[in-house]
Amino acid sequence: MSHGQAPTSKQLNYLRALAERTGTTFVPPTDRRQASSEIERLRHLKRRNNDAEPTDEGCESVYSTAPAADEIAGWGASATWCTTRRHSGRPAEVSDGRTRSSEEDGQGSCWLGRYPDVKGVAREIIDVALSHGRLVIDRCVDGGHDPRLVGRLEPDEPPENARLLARMYLQDGRRGRCRAVTDADLAGSPGQGQESASAEAQWRAPLVAGIGMLLQIQCVIETDKRVLRWTTTTRPAARPQVLPLRQVFASLQSYEPAASMTRAAITAQAGDPSVSVAALRGELDRARNSPIVLNRALRERVERAIAGDGPSMSEIAIRCRRTKRDKRGNVSGETSWLARRIGQLPEAGNDRPTPWVHTDVLALISREGLGLSPREAEAPLDDH
Repeated sequence: MSHGQAPTSKQLNYLRALAERTGTTFVPPTDRRQASSEIERLRHLKRRNNDAEPTDEGCESVYSTAPAADEIAGWGASATWCTTRRHSGRPAEVSDGRTRSSEEDGQGSCWLGRYPDVKGVAREIIDVALSHGRLVIDRCVDGGHDPRLVGRLEPDEPPENARLLARMYLQDGRRGRCRAVTDADLAGSPGQGQESASAEAQWRAPLVAGIGMLLQIQCVIETDKRVLRWTTTTRPAARPQVLPLRQVFASLQSYEPAASMTRAAITAQAGDPSVSVAALRGELDRARNSPIVLNRALRERVERAIAGDGPSMSEIAIRCRRTKRDKRGNVSGETSWLARRIGQLPEAGNDRPTPWVHTDVLALISREGLGLSPREAEAPLDDH
């Protein structure tokens, strides 16, 4: 192989597969010879890791749901979970990726599947029914130790979704980065207690969105018809300007209370033939069904992780496979990409950061970068 020929796609795909199996990274090769050298290095690392016998003292947990040292406080029966964050470990090798038929275990949970981690410890996937939904949990078979949250299901979701989630989880060789189950997971859903829509909501009240900017639902004249729309006023005695509901959400960096006020306005004026609510209803439906969501909750999650002892911006970007190389070939995370996605930096050609992010990107940063469920990093737009 010559230095001048670019690496083949087969070499690059094999490098990525080896990197995932060994839980390491590699410097992207510039030619075929470098690619072959990196492949041999990772293959040797894989053989060495497989041959190494873990010791009882000072060994690193190798399955993906293993607890980190700072997640547990106390000893023995008095030990408790003290954090929801964990450091990523080497992906587990799973021999059986198929879920078995569900079985009740007599404790309000449903057995979904089982697999051995690389240390031979048997782990199982269960579906736990709660008053606010269902939790799919990965735990040790022996005593139910080390429970890890695979996913959360809403009360209106069918039980088949839990089996589907377990099947996808078992078939994924990397297992993601499941965090520890907390008391908050068992006590209530993340959206519980948030403001909801009601017919009594004060939908006519103005909202303040920044200095001198008022947002309010008012009747305006459009094509000789009275139409209910969101409006904005930036100075006293100024004529209100129509503002799309999506821009209202962006101005507030939140769906609430604007969404609840919109639903209340539609309910209150639906029986009045002289006022049209079709525009408001259409805007609300489009916002509810759009794959583009607010990025505020995701940004707060990232900033919280960086402020603590979680991953850095560069590490989060690397986990999301967004990397760059300097002149010496050193690999680092593309932090500018992450900053633009979470609304810290403006996109190219814009002077302000965007308040929006695609749900696919949000899921990537949440799962791979932060080890969270996407629902924990998304501001919900409830459907009432």
